[in-house]
Amino acid sequence: MIPPAIDLSPDQAAALARLARRRAGLSLDPAKLDFFRTRIARLLRESGARDCADLLSAAERSDATAARILDALTTHTTAFFREARHYDWLASEGFARLSRRPLSTGAPFTIWSAACSTGAELWSAGMILLDFAESTGRSLPFALLGTDVSARILKVAEGATYTEDEVAGVPAEMRARRLLRSRSPHPSSGRHVYRISRDLRRVAAFRRANLLESAGEISADVAFLRNVLIYFDPPDRERAVRAVVARLRPGGVLLTGHSETLDARAYGLEPVAPSIFLKATP
Repeated sequence: MIPPAIDLSPDQAAALARLARRRAGLSLDPAKLDFFRTRIARLLRESGARDCADLLSAAERSDATAARILDALTTHTTAFFREARHYDWLASEGFARLSRRPLSTGAPFTIWSAACSTGAELWSAGMILLDFAESTGRSLPFALLGTDVSARILKVAEGATYTEDEVAGVPAEMRARRLLRSRSPHPSSGRHVYRISRDLRRVAAFRRANLLESAGEISADVAFLRNVLIYFDPPDRERAVRAVVARLRPGGVLLTGHSETLDARAYGLEPVAPSIFLKATP
């Protein structure tokens, strides 16, 4: 339900949409007033701003306020082992195929979650990779990298701590090996919390990055770009895909959302399964 006290005009919704476009390339429809009212309501209460006009005025003076608005407008839906076919492919075929390529000398095998949200996607891939390395007896130096436009959500990912409900998608046997359960239930919920095991946390890094701008020096063997392209208009969608593909090593794998379409060959990619693509080798 939309809080009745939240008042937001079409012009203010348009200003919020422009802010999201300017800071992250997101294409949000300003006509969806209910969306903006719902997303901004909590921020108004927390920020102490009198109304949306006051909040927008503060965003012009403060980069931190603008970042908080962007965070409120960004969707962070994720789950452990969401769209499980990707992880099944990596476990049954993908990692074995990738490991047969010549790896860069001294460079770790790198998995990149390009819109990592709370980190569930990246940690899930890391669990599968550890299982592959252990089952094959391979010594495989690897790294996990998560990037997102939201500084707040990156803190959650880096903290690597989740509720019982949040880890429900992790198979029980894997949960026992890859997650650390709290010794006692949380006093407020009466339920245990879980933290990602240290062998994964010690090789993981998280940082803020905008897919339409420089994301720094990234060179990945596997890149997840799932369920984020729908928030870009066509030109920016192309820019985002090209930016991620450019950071994939030859023969690397790009994983996109199952509901997203991609002209693979236009980006130098070869489709190998639904929403799974290999980058061409020179």
